[in-house]
Amino acid sequence: MSRHRTPIPPQKPRVARHACPCYNTANRMHKGGVFLRTTSIPKTRNRIAVIAHRGGAGIMPENTLAAFQHAIRLGCDYVEIDVRTTRDGKLVIMHDRTVDRTTNGSGAVNELTLAAIRKLDAGAKFSPLYRGEKVPTLDEVFELCRGKINVYIDHKDATVKAILHTIHRHRMEKQVLVYGGLEKLKEWKQTAPDIP
Repeated sequence: MSRHRTPIPPQKPRVARHACPCYNTANRMHKGGVFLRTTSIPKTRNRIAVIAHRGGAGIMPENTLAAFQHAIRLGCDYVEIDVRTTRDGKLVIMHDRTVDRTTNGSGAVNELTLAAIRKLDAGAKFSPLYRGEKVPTLDEVFELCRGKINVYIDHKDATVKAILHTIHRHRMEKQVLVYGGLEKLKEWKQTAPDIP
């Protein structure tokens, strides 16, 4: 029996621009994921960027200030957050399209006002220890994180201009990394080429 193996020719990954080094690049390139890279990626304190996904989903109530404070205490380089827009145009942190899974409420984020969302409990479903934890706004996240930890933004249905305005208002330009689908990344590149 021959041990000869037919070599498999390397396939060229389908990637626009450059792959972002702080994400699972090989996996994303293989699956056709697209990332844009600039040279101004925020500095990290760890040799390999440590990103607290949703602030540490699984060990803390996800996308809450309590989770982000925990990530800061642990010395993480980034908190990854998901930004959505309320019915009245406010930016809040929520991964899912609805508030059902992580709060005591129900309904789509874009159909609820900020006032209605602020009445919800975003911690009790995770653990009674976090009862009373609120769904934070992007402003609150930036106030907490400025000078302490970088923010990796996955914007779901929020507009680039609204997020960019908030970034500038809090002077977070050097602490933010943005992720989104190809169309959103193109919009970021055109609107704010200085934001990685």
